[in-house]
Amino acid sequence: QPALTELNRTIKDPIHARALQTLVEARRKDFELSPFAAWEDLDAYVDATAGVLLEICIEQCAAPRGASEAFVTAAGRAWGYAGLLRAAPHWRARGRSALPQGASENDMLARARDHFDVARPMARDLPNEMFPAVGYLAFVPGYLRALQRGASSYPLLMRQGTLIAAAATGRL
Repeated sequence: QPALTELNRTIKDPIHARALQTLVEARRKDFELSPFAAWEDLDAYVDATAGVLLEICIEQCAAPRGASEAFVTAAGRAWGYAGLLRAAPHWRARGRSALPQGASENDMLARARDHFDVARPMARDLPNEMFPAVGYLAFVPGYLRALQRGASSYPLLMRQGTLIAAAATGRL
């Protein structure tokens, strides 16, 4: 299986192994009953999950130069917040919310949108070789619009068109 072959190669690299360990340790929060105390706590969780995974994917693309830390942070948070919002029914079913105390889903929607707006122009400067690692970020605006309508996704045909447009133009 090609994916397992690459995962095995990644784990043998000490830097990647530490990154994956960071991700696994952060995901322990998924089993805790208490909500995140503040946005800073949620940001740390998203940085250690979506952000670390994005970094690993970018490095696996063997691009000639890497993405900036600012891009990885903004893009990881945009994707991470959108994912948490899409998973909100799952969190609620477990008697928990991914929202920090006192925050609303609209607050998280706004933060996701703000981080995407920061990442989008930076993505234009990324090498084409990185597109497989970052192309899925083009889905963030569509997911956020769907979430505002009370849905967790938007039609497959629209997602496919979004990805094709992003690949053709190099723009998220």
